[in-house]
Amino acid sequence: MEVKPTLGRIVHYCNENGQQRPAIVTSAETEEIHLLVFCDINDGALPTAYKVGVPFNASGKPGSWHWPERLGADAG
Repeated sequence: MEVKPTLGRIVHYCNENGQQRPAIVTSAETEEIHLLVFCDINDGALPTAYKVGVPFNASGKPGSWHWPERLGADAG
């Protein structure tokens, strides 16, 4: 079963430098979603960034989103 992103879900956004950042889905009405991305202070950017029309890419291509990796007992 494919899980679809919905409003308020947490995903990972892969920034232009290939770094993963946590993000909250703010719109998921199309295949490309809108995100509020939480940036690291070391990125030299504002604490948050709004990204529009972000495509899914499971391998973490820069400028895309993917589901957080499952760790520990939940991994399966």
